[in-house]
Amino acid sequence: MGQAASFPFEVSEPADASHSARIPEAYWKHFKGRRKADQAEVSIHKLDKVSTPQLKVEAGLHGFQKMKTMRHPYILQYLDGVDLEREVILVTESVTPLGEWLAGLKAEFREEQVAWGLRCISAALDFLTGSPRHMTHGMVCSQNIFVTKAGDWKLGGLDLLCEWREGGKDIFHFQLHEALLPAQYRAPERRSNDMRAMLKGSPGALDIWALGILIGEVVEQSQGKPPSGALASIQRRLLSGDSSDRPSAGQILRHSYFSPRGTKELIRVLDFLENFSLKEDGEKMDFFNSLVQSVARLPPEVGLHKILPTFRDYVHVGVGGNVSTQVPDQALVQQQARQRQLVLAALPVCLEILKSLDDAAFADMGEPLLVSLFGMNDRAIRAMLLQHLQPLASKLSQTNINGRLFDSVLTGFADSAPQLRELTLKSMLSFSHRLNEKNLNDRLMRCLTKLQVDPEPSIRTNTTIFLGRIAAQLKGGSHARVLLPPFLKACRDPFPHARLAGLKAAAACITYFDPQSMATKVLPVVASLLIDVDGAVRDAAFHCQDAFIKALQAHAQKMKEDEDKRQSNTLGKQAGGGEGSESLSSSVLGASAASLGGLTSSVAAWGAQRMWTSPVRSLSHSGSSGVDRDDLVSKELCEASMKGGTSGPKQNEDDFFDTLAPSAPGSRVAAAASEDWGILTEGVKENGWTMDDDDEILGMQSSFGTLSAGEKENTSLSVSGLPRVSEKTENAGRAVGPTTARKASPLTLGGFSKGTTAPLGGTGTLRPVTDDDLFSMLNDPSPAPLSKHNLTAMQPSLKIPLSIKDGTAVSSPLSVSLPESGAKKAIGTGRSRLQAKKLVASKTSDWDDF
Repeated sequence: MGQAASFPFEVSEPADASHSARIPEAYWKHFKGRRKADQAEVSIHKLDKVSTPQLKVEAGLHGFQKMKTMRHPYILQYLDGVDLEREVILVTESVTPLGEWLAGLKAEFREEQVAWGLRCISAALDFLTGSPRHMTHGMVCSQNIFVTKAGDWKLGGLDLLCEWREGGKDIFHFQLHEALLPAQYRAPERRSNDMRAMLKGSPGALDIWALGILIGEVVEQSQGKPPSGALASIQRRLLSGDSSDRPSAGQILRHSYFSPRGTKELIRVLDFLENFSLKEDGEKMDFFNSLVQSVARLPPEVGLHKILPTFRDYVHVGVGGNVSTQVPDQALVQQQARQRQLVLAALPVCLEILKSLDDAAFADMGEPLLVSLFGMNDRAIRAMLLQHLQPLASKLSQTNINGRLFDSVLTGFADSAPQLRELTLKSMLSFSHRLNEKNLNDRLMRCLTKLQVDPEPSIRTNTTIFLGRIAAQLKGGSHARVLLPPFLKACRDPFPHARLAGLKAAAACITYFDPQSMATKVLPVVASLLIDVDGAVRDAAFHCQDAFIKALQAHAQKMKEDEDKRQSNTLGKQAGGGEGSESLSSSVLGASAASLGGLTSSVAAWGAQRMWTSPVRSLSHSGSSGVDRDDLVSKELCEASMKGGTSGPKQNEDDFFDTLAPSAPGSRVAAAASEDWGILTEGVKENGWTMDDDDEILGMQSSFGTLSAGEKENTSLSVSGLPRVSEKTENAGRAVGPTTARKASPLTLGGFSKGTTAPLGGTGTLRPVTDDDLFSMLNDPSPAPLSKHNLTAMQPSLKIPLSIKDGTAVSSPLSVSLPESGAKKAIGTGRSRLQAKKLVASKTSDWDDF
C-alpha cells in the first residue's frame, strides 16, 4: 500500500489484551484506531514478522490476501492494509473480540443476542461452504470471531481459507498449516491428519464441528451453563462423529431456533432489516407498526445501529432522493405518498429510540436525522415531530437549534392548519431557552405578535401563556416593552380564558414592570375586570390587583424613605452653617425695621409674637390644614429683626432662601396675622370678585411710589432679591372653586386689623385704627409713622392676588380697606376689572368720589 509514514490510520490503544491472554495461540494482535481523515473508528490487526514463527507469518499473509477479496455482511470487512518489512497491518471495520464482548453482555439480552450471533456465523459459513464456492474456512474458533457495535458477529481469520476439493487451489496450504487451529476445535478426522478422509466429507464438515464446539463455549461463558433445549439438540448434531451426519450451514439457518419465523423477536427484527430493501411497502408498514410495541424489548444497540441507519437511508434515498423524470406524474405522486406513509409509520419507533440514546450517540446519529425530518414538507410528519420534540430538545446542539432546525420549526407559525400552529407554539417552549438573542427577541417575537390576533381563541390564550413562561429568558432588558402590550391586549380579549391568562401572566411577571406602568397602564385595565362576567376572571383580577397594589405600596414607602433621607442630609448641611444664616436673617429684617422710621419696637415685637404664635393655614386643596416646613418662620428670626443686629458670616441670597421659608408679603407667612385667612378662588365669588392677574397687581403697587436713591442705600435687601411666591402657594389658591371659598379676613396692616387697637407713632398709646388713619398713611409723604416708601422697602412687591369681599380688600404688600358701598359702586357701574383697579390706585385721596 505504501510506506507506514503515509498510512492514513492511527493506532490508539490495544483492545484485546485480556482476550489475547486467554488465547495464547492468537498471533494477530488487535488494536483500536481511527481514520485520520474523518476520525472514524476502525480496528487495526497487526502481525509481527520478527517475533512470530514463520509458519504463522505465512498463514497470516495468506489470510491478509483473502480478506481483500471476500465481501459478505458477516465476514470481517477489509478497509485497508499494508505489508511492511517487519509487520503486517490489517485495517477492518470497528469490532470487538468475541470474548471481550461476552464479558460485557447484559443478562436480559444474552440468550437472544447469542442466538443471533450464532446465526450470523452460520450465515457466513453458508456463504463460504455453499454453492458455488465450496470452500472451507478451517479456522472457526472464538479468537477469529468479532462483534460489531450493532451486535452482528463477524467471521475473520481467513488464514486457512481454501477451495475444498482434491487438487483444489490452496489445498496444500491448508494441509501444511491446519495445525494452527486450537485442538478442541479440530474434528476427529482432522486430528487423524487423514487428508483423504477429510476431502470425502462436505466442504463445511470441518467448520460445522468447530461451530458445535463454539456453541458450547459461548453459552457456557454467557449464561454460566451448557446449552439446553433446542440449542442442545442442534449442538449434538453438529458434533456427530460421522461427517456425513452433520447438517450444513444452510440447514442450521432453517432451524426454528434461528428462523425469523420462530420465537426470537430479535432475530425476526434483524432479519427483516437485513432484507429491508427487498420488502414491499406494505410489508414495511406492517413491520414498523408491529415494532412500536416491541422496540422497548430490543437491545439499545440494535435501535441505534440497525433501525435508525435503515430508516435514515430510506429517508435520504427514498423520500429525499431523486426520482426519475420518466415516471408519469400520477405514478410519481402515488410513489411519494407511499413513501411518506412509510416514514409516518416508522417515525414513532425512531423517536422512541432517539429518546433512549446518550448525548454522544444522539449527536452522531439522531441530530442529523431530526434535521432532515423537519425539512420534509408534510404536515403529518411535522405534527408528530413537534409532539415528541420536548424530550429530544435538551440533546440538540446549540448550532443546530439556531440554524436549520429553528428555521424549519418557525414555518409552522404561518401554517394554515390551526392544529399545526398550536403545536408549533407548544413545542417552542422546549428549546426557547437555548435560542440566541436575535432568534428570541426578534424572529420569534414577530411570529408571536401575529399569533396574538389569531382567529383561534386557544392559540391567543396559549400565546399569552407562552410569553409568561419565557419572560425570564428575554435578553437585552426588553421585558416591559415585549410583555406589557400583549398582556394588556389579552385582558381585553373576548375569550374568557385569554383574559384569565393575561391576568395571571401579568401577575407572574410583576417584577419586570416599573411603578409608572403599573399605576397608569396595568391597574386601569385590571380594574375593569373586577366586574367581569366570568367568575374566574373576576377572582384573578382581584388577586392581580392586590399584587400590583402591594408592589406600588412598597415603592411608595421606598420613595418616602428616600425623601426623608434627602431631607435629613439637607438639614445636616444647614446645621453646619446655622449661625451664619441666623445672623444674615437678623441683619435683613433689622434693616427693614430701621427703614420704617416711626415704627416703634413695640409694634415689631407685637408682630413677631403674632407671626410666631399664629398657625399658618395650608392653602392645599379641600382646605386641609397642616404646617409644612416652608410655612414656618423661626422665632429667633423675628427676635433678631427687632434687634436689628447682624452677626455671623455673610451668606449669599441663594443660601439664605434655601434655608428660610418665604416671608415676603402675600405669602402664607404674611397671612399669619389673621386667624380667618381664607383660600383664594378664581372668578367672581358670592359677595365680591378676585383679581389674580399679575399685571393688575403690579399696576396697583405702582401707586405707592418708589424709593429714592438715598432710601435705596438704606435698604439691605432689594425687591428683586426676594423670592417669588412658589407655584405651590399660587396654585393652591387657584385650585379651589367659588363654592369652597372662605370669607376673606378684614384689612391687615403690619399685623393690625381695622377696628383693632394698636400702638401707633411709637408712643405706646393704644387707639382704634380708622379709615382716615389708613389713607393718611398712604398719602402722607413723610417717613413717620408708616410711609409708603418704608412700607415698600419692608415689604417688596410680589405678585399676590387681590381679593375684595364685603368692602374689604386684602392684598400684599399693602391691604386696603374700602367701604362696602364704594366697592359695590365700582362693580355696579359696569366698569371693567382693570378700570376698577385703576380707580382704586388713583382715588386713594378722594374717598367720596370713589
